[in-house]
Amino acid sequence: MCSLVIKRFIPTQLIFYPCYLLATYVLYKLYGNDLIANISKDIVILAAISIIGWLFLLIDAKLLASILQPFNFSGGFREEYGFFDYIHIGIYTVHDLTIETIYTFLPRNAGFCWEPGIFSVFLVLALFIRTSLLKKHLSSFSSIILVIALLTTQSTTGYIAFFIYLIYYYSSKIITLNLRYTIPLIIIVIIGVYSFINLEFMQSKVDFYIETGSHFGAYGTTPILTGSRLSGLPLVWQDLKRNPIMGKALSSVGTYSGIGEIYSTHLNSIFSIISSMGLFGFWVWLLFLIKSTHYYCYIYHCKDILSFPLIIITTSFGFNIHSQLIIFTMMSIGLFANTPKYINSNYQSKNMLYLKYIHN
Repeated sequence: MCSLVIKRFIPTQLIFYPCYLLATYVLYKLYGNDLIANISKDIVILAAISIIGWLFLLIDAKLLASILQPFNFSGGFREEYGFFDYIHIGIYTVHDLTIETIYTFLPRNAGFCWEPGIFSVFLVLALFIRTSLLKKHLSSFSSIILVIALLTTQSTTGYIAFFIYLIYYYSSKIITLNLRYTIPLIIIVIIGVYSFINLEFMQSKVDFYIETGSHFGAYGTTPILTGSRLSGLPLVWQDLKRNPIMGKALSSVGTYSGIGEIYSTHLNSIFSIISSMGLFGFWVWLLFLIKSTHYYCYIYHCKDILSFPLIIITTSFGFNIHSQLIIFTMMSIGLFANTPKYINSNYQSKNMLYLKYIHN
């Protein structure tokens, strides 16, 4: 077993955890328990900027591109794949000047990210922070900005994650005998089901990813075996067979049956972690998720305790969210906070005072 680990061990991906953990530790020491609230505030500001940019894109896309082009520092990102209208200025991204795409008839809002989908993940997490942790209403001005920005992303993953979060959030309220949340819950279910069936980028796109398995192709100049967001299990299984403990770094070359020596990749955090870091990496990922969920319950007296893991797990099937420092920070902050092993009612009064402080 030791020889198997040593023979297949490629540290590229495993270096990732210590580096990001160090960054999380520094951020937590600098901002303490205010870090999460500050993250949501920053995302609200960036969401507002993105809405302005998106509206400008609707009015005159070419004019917006000409204004932003001098500040573009994308470095020709995506040009080798045939996209020449990508502009990134740090706080805002023009993902595509083409109004109509394969699934949408309006421009997609990528915000400060390189792609609309990952931007939607940040927005859903910010809504979770403001609603579940900071106890602000969804009807508040900042939350409305986040929801509008989320709608403009037209992201399948973002919509599904937000829908699941709302269902669980309002259901947890009903369980605690707050029956006034019943009507909003029913409305959300109706809107969610209708949207999933009728929006082109919802059910049709999900069906496509379910049907699409692993396939071989060229990504730019690199031959790559790509696993679908939902159908990459054959790649995961082959990587686990190579090394079940440590996996195989996705940046390394590997042999796949009938294909030969090529690179492999996933657009799915869970698959990526298992392939590149094995069962050890997946165990560490789960540990982070559990510890940070525990932290949110303790510090913010969060009663809908499954909201955070539900959002993380759902969005993990759409993107490699674990590679985003802010999201990684939210997932691993519980490792550095002083929280009791068991949570009881004694902490309620203390943390409710803290919530009132940051709310005001």
